[in-house]
Amino acid sequence: MNTDTIKDWLARKTELANDAAEGPWYVAKEGLGNRGKFPTVYATNTDLNYICQCADGLNISPTLNQENAAFIADSRTTTPLSLEIARLSVEALDKLKHYSIQGENAIVSDTLRKIQTLIES
Repeated sequence: MNTDTIKDWLARKTELANDAAEGPWYVAKEGLGNRGKFPTVYATNTDLNYICQCADGLNISPTLNQENAAFIADSRTTTPLSLEIARLSVEALDKLKHYSIQGENAIVSDTLRKIQTLIES
């Protein structure tokens, strides 16, 4: 199993995360300023930076709007961390693949195949 596809996917997702506004991101449950009373995701680095507002009064309840905003804000911190954990895991599996005995190599290859299937879906 070649890990290049997985490494390329991780690199693309890491670049996407790095291009987003710097974190951490926060949620103002009742909105900010004159931007309405909807949950608002924002960052406060050098200036106040509005990321997004979670408001869809036709289809999503206010509670779900707040949950969506919390998830979006949390993802700014957890996504880069998760990508780094995944990168290190793939790196370790790649090394194990070369040093393991025949039966263990099959386990490593199967794990890498499962990861590749997930990112290709």
